[in-house]
Amino acid sequence: MKKLIIYSLCLLPVISVAQAPFTLKGKIGNYSAPAKVFVSYAGGPSGNQLVRDSAVLTNGVFIIKGPAIKEPKSIELQFSPKGYSRNKLAMESYKLHNDLEHMDKFRMLVQSGKNEISSKDSLKNSVIGGSQIELQRRKFESFIKPVLTPLMEEEQSWTAMAELRTQNKPIEEKAYLASLEKRKDLERAYKLKLADFVRANPDDYFSAVALTKILSAGTQVSAVDQQKTEDLVFVKELVKVLTPKAKQYQVFAGVQYYISELEKRPVNITYKNFSQFTPEGKSVSLDDFKGKYLFVDFWASWCGPCRGENPNVLRAYNNYKQDGLEILGVSFDDKKEAWLKAIEEDKMPWTQISVLKGFQNEAAELYDIQGIPSSILINPEGKIIAYDLRAEDLERKLLEIFKH
Repeated sequence: MKKLIIYSLCLLPVISVAQAPFTLKGKIGNYSAPAKVFVSYAGGPSGNQLVRDSAVLTNGVFIIKGPAIKEPKSIELQFSPKGYSRNKLAMESYKLHNDLEHMDKFRMLVQSGKNEISSKDSLKNSVIGGSQIELQRRKFESFIKPVLTPLMEEEQSWTAMAELRTQNKPIEEKAYLASLEKRKDLERAYKLKLADFVRANPDDYFSAVALTKILSAGTQVSAVDQQKTEDLVFVKELVKVLTPKAKQYQVFAGVQYYISELEKRPVNITYKNFSQFTPEGKSVSLDDFKGKYLFVDFWASWCGPCRGENPNVLRAYNNYKQDGLEILGVSFDDKKEAWLKAIEEDKMPWTQISVLKGFQNEAAELYDIQGIPSSILINPEGKIIAYDLRAEDLERKLLEIFKH
């Protein structure tokens, strides 16, 4: 997951009327049974349960009926011309393309009442009817397009170079650094453009969406550094611009939650020391690394995402150990054999410590670690300068620090 993108919309006329069910009528060419469309969205009593439904096509037409909604809801549609099940559609995509990106899918927003889409051939080429919510979406996308397009282009360029770098293939270092700086400038322009939309449309649902985009631009959702902290201050000021109507939308509740979570991880504060034991029984603490950049990696042998991230951490270590970067692995394992086996299998040469009590670990309490992988980056002055850097975010931060 590189970035958080929320496409939910809600407009004033929608919330000014009683909550009502939604209906989606679609047409895809002249397909008929067994051709089928699947739909999925978040719903149920909690609003967060996965709801699934389907409809068979007749002369290209299908109808999906959903529950009462008080604001626009994001839904995903999948088209199966041959009437395959969801699982078989996924298997066919992997068989032919080794991914799920080639499935005939379409994501859209539905509002209370009638919604329509149509396409001459496939679901992914659908055109949404000119509903009020669709017009509002187009307005927002048109507003940010002048800054979003060049940002996406530069992201692709930088990502391509970063991929070559991970494969140890030669790249032009100056171009790599220049692309990083250009990307940061474009991200800044993108955030300012989003802020302009908020100020010009203080009661628009998309203004709440814009706030989430500011907080997630350029990094994974969980990553926190100085830039994310500055964005947090910026967004808290923009929140004051929103009208009470805009603050009624569910997406704004998400913004508030995101803000509260970010506030739990302040940067430029002194780290909290703790000590644990290496596999050989030696006591090691954060204090042992004073005066150096220290990346503290919280992980476990049983954690799939942790094991998937280990090659990225190893690459970072090999690239920057000569610059003084130290890594300390803190395992939340409870079985020593599994811990040692994972260290060997993932070829991690840096210091590893644990108390072998799972999440009953002092470090988890000190740093409010609710899940792994997690990490903190400490500078030579003993200040925490980032949290939860993974993959590309870790690469970017170390590139900023060490300039190569």
